[in-house]
Amino acid sequence: MATVSDSITKRCVYASPEGLCSGDSPLDPREHYLSRGLGEFKGDSRLSDAICTACNKRFGKLLYLHDSPEAFFREMLGRFGRSNRGRKKDIFYEPTAGVSPLSIIGKQPGFDHPMLWELMSATHIAAMKQVIFKDENGKYFHLPFRVDKFTEAEVKKLLAGARPPLNKPALVGYLADDDEAKQIEDVCKEFIKGKTAISDLTVGDELDCTMWAPISIPYMRAIAKIGFHFFLKWFPPFSGTEREFDGIKRFIYHGGADYAQFVEPITEPIVRLPPEKRVLMWGHLVSCQYDYATVEARIQFFVGPMQVQPIVWRVKIGKSPSRLRAEGYRCLHFRYYEEKTDGYDGQIVELDRSLIVER
Repeated sequence: MATVSDSITKRCVYASPEGLCSGDSPLDPREHYLSRGLGEFKGDSRLSDAICTACNKRFGKLLYLHDSPEAFFREMLGRFGRSNRGRKKDIFYEPTAGVSPLSIIGKQPGFDHPMLWELMSATHIAAMKQVIFKDENGKYFHLPFRVDKFTEAEVKKLLAGARPPLNKPALVGYLADDDEAKQIEDVCKEFIKGKTAISDLTVGDELDCTMWAPISIPYMRAIAKIGFHFFLKWFPPFSGTEREFDGIKRFIYHGGADYAQFVEPITEPIVRLPPEKRVLMWGHLVSCQYDYATVEARIQFFVGPMQVQPIVWRVKIGKSPSRLRAEGYRCLHFRYYEEKTDGYDGQIVELDRSLIVER
């Protein structure tokens, strides 16, 4: 007599809806919903047998740690991430997959033009090698100077692609070594207007600076992926295959200009700590809540002791498929140690619900 197995072969949650994963790859036993580039945390538990190896590889290519606001903090604190990845990318000079490098712009007292700066530590910056243009409307355009990339064709291409457009740009300043000055002046000869070399920078000045980081669609997809996969990990009654999650899965997989219906910045914090319990250690907060109406996650990277308020991201995962439980919540603090301990950068601490700001 034939027997029918009561076991069902699990497939990647992205195998539905149609048009996403083929469902042919094996499931990954240890998917990192929070990038390993942020460190290894004691007590972490990976998402197991929900995402296939092909999708995991696909999502690993989403831009995140080199071209985002979080990249400033990684550079500033200088101790997180994997150490076996080859040459370290200079996030202030080099683009990532076509996305412009990060920028810190500030004007030193006594100088005519704002300049580009790079982080040297949590409290110190240094002027970059750079070329500064200014158009007839007073708009500045800064280019990091890289000997191997600074050509006439490349400069004209970047100036033409400036947004908003530049109106008759002129080169008004540059900072480079003496042997590089000739290259700059040769390449930019048609843009030079008067004296251009910058010198005599004062060491030790305090500067008010603005940090600029691109927020790209791949970055938004990466944020959505973290929130959705965190939900899949910590709320096992849900499989991730429910039709209510089709929209966010399509966005994570393919992207799209309608990102605002899935990911948005908000001003309210994830947790509200009394003064005596203020955050003294750097870390990341990831929370998720659901009720009978909706499911959403909130993410805040590099919460720490400095007077800086990192972006809080709301991930709108979808309508709630829950019919049995009225609500659920979870908030984890990925808290860094002062120094790496037993191979870990930090540990995970679950926060009490009384500290969470209700949505």
